[in-house]
Amino acid sequence: DAWREDLRYLARELPGRHVKAFHTVSRETFDGEVAHLDAAIPRLNGDEVLVGFMRVVALIGDGHTHLDLPPNSLRYPIEMQWFGDELRVIAAQSPYHSTVGARVLTIGSIPIGDVMKRAIELVPRGENDGRTRFTATVQLTTPEVLHGLGVIADRANAPFGLELATGESATITLSPDVVEHRMSHDQRGQPRKLPKTAED
Repeated sequence: DAWREDLRYLARELPGRHVKAFHTVSRETFDGEVAHLDAAIPRLNGDEVLVGFMRVVALIGDGHTHLDLPPNSLRYPIEMQWFGDELRVIAAQSPYHSTVGARVLTIGSIPIGDVMKRAIELVPRGENDGRTRFTATVQLTTPEVLHGLGVIADRANAPFGLELATGESATITLSPDVVEHRMSHDQRGQPRKLPKTAED
């Protein structure tokens, strides 16, 4: 199986190429995670395997050692950011502009807090809390990751449960698209203003 062959290559080459691969995780824990994924691969879909690879690499705990999809990969066309305990949409491509300012409550049928717990497992353990939260949030717009984590059933249709800036609840279904870099900033690199929420 190609996936299992790739995993064996990763398990062999990553510790060999890293200056100090086991500075935050033991060799036993790393090998155990590799063995667990290897045994599971026959019953996993491709996205679940990919997420498993990301989880293994994240164990190294080095912010410079991570598994990323190509930068031109399709994403869901919104950008989100945490404000205290609230995750809000800070930018969106057409036709989703009305979601800007909305609070994100769920993805699929899963509360956003639980989704974040799953996504954080894919972030290198050595990152500080702020960077960990930021990186995990970026993963929430990655179709392969949400599908691989079991958050959504279909990459082509991702339901996001929102509380709109008007105070109304809504569910939007997003499809992967070509997404411009940093939608929340204008052409001069300046942050765009968020609309006022119903509480403002």
